[in-house]
Amino acid sequence: MSTYRTPEQRAQRKKAQDAWNARNPDYHKQYYANNKEHIKQKSSENFKKRKARSPWRELWRHARTRAAQYSFEFNLTHEYLESIWPDACPVLGIPLYPNTGGKAHDNSPSLDRIDSSKGYVIGNVAIISYRANVIKNSGSADEHRLIAEWMDKTTACNTLPEPETSTSSGCVVSNDQS
Repeated sequence: MSTYRTPEQRAQRKKAQDAWNARNPDYHKQYYANNKEHIKQKSSENFKKRKARSPWRELWRHARTRAAQYSFEFNLTHEYLESIWPDACPVLGIPLYPNTGGKAHDNSPSLDRIDSSKGYVIGNVAIISYRANVIKNSGSADEHRLIAEWMDKTTACNTLPEPETSTSSGCVVSNDQS
């Protein structure tokens, strides 16, 4: 027997359900009251399982909500996000671990709009780590280059730079902003 019902079968089933509900108006309220903790636990477990099986669906759902909230264009599909899903963050190279509840962590997958002036559209999104997205969103490309140069100098000299200071390794670091 097929699990799919014809429209007539669905209408007949709905009519039967409505009649049963009319005869038993408090059944669902009583069942929930008697099994509240069990229902909450099962619901939470099922949500975590679904999220772990297909984490791109959560990213899709949140992106759709943000697109509607901020009037961004949106044409992403679950299939598209699944097709671009990386094993590791393409920016930082760290593994991505879907967040199964609570707050996002550094290794959580995050949907990044490559060009922020465009919406959540196919070709304009990448899945990167939450950490990479936070770092990317907190500055311009020029600011990131300055930070990277400073970090390279600091790491090469293995010391915090001071204005016009020379170290024994020959590193000269300047904080001159001119």
